[in-house]
Amino acid sequence: MARQGDSRVMNWTQNANQSYLKLADYAAQRSKELTPLLQPYIDTTDQYGKLVCEVVLVLGKTPPPTKRDAVTRDLMADVFDFLYEARALITKGKLEIAYPLARRAYESLTHGCLPPRTNPGGPLDRGKGDQEQ
Repeated sequence: MARQGDSRVMNWTQNANQSYLKLADYAAQRSKELTPLLQPYIDTTDQYGKLVCEVVLVLGKTPPPTKRDAVTRDLMADVFDFLYEARALITKGKLEIAYPLARRAYESLTHGCLPPRTNPGGPLDRGKGDQEQ
């Protein structure tokens, strides 16, 4: 068993310290190698981001007339936030973190595309129940 002061412990500690200092270099190399491979996805998230920004600028001039519209706008903001954050993680090669964010973006997008409920007076009904603010 290795004990403090033992040369093996000192070598492990020294190796660990040296390896830790190289992590930034490893991350930069990973990003350099992965960015060209992931460029199509990065371009796609950029296009969605531009579209969402344009929609926000248009909708931002008018308050939401219904609860459904307010919820849709909130979901749209979620999509933008998730895609924006996922993009930075993708360029760093942190795909294991980026993909769950991208999945959440598409889940929010799907929820925003759901048809209104058909029960009259329900919270998402286009009739009287939807007019309340």
